[in-house]
Amino acid sequence: MNATLEVEPSAQRPLPSLATEPAIDRRAIHRAMHDSDAWVVELEYVDRKKKRTRRLVSPIRFLDRDRILTLCLCRQEPRQFSLKQCHSVRLIPAAEVMMPAEIVTIDEPASGELSNVKSNQTPSASKSYC
Repeated sequence: MNATLEVEPSAQRPLPSLATEPAIDRRAIHRAMHDSDAWVVELEYVDRKKKRTRRLVSPIRFLDRDRILTLCLCRQEPRQFSLKQCHSVRLIPAAEVMMPAEIVTIDEPASGELSNVKSNQTPSASKSYC
């Protein structure tokens, strides 16, 4: 006997648009939140000025579906981030991180080119932090 499941078109949910809403691994954020001694989160974040940076944070809690309260390991203070502005999330072993963490600026690639990654350093070789 063949059994099939029919789903009404009105019950189907549309897939999120990749151009407007990047897929963020919320499980990784939850894992770092619940095991903060073992894990921190690396975010690729685009700010309001369209500057793309890579930041290290220790997540504290979700403020709502799209915002997270974190301890920014660059500034060493609480910060809120919009998940809509995050383009990747990656777990990093906490033992590999020392505060203050350096902020990394990611150059926007021209079409068809690979992106260049550089850390924010002034000509005098002093480090810049988030």
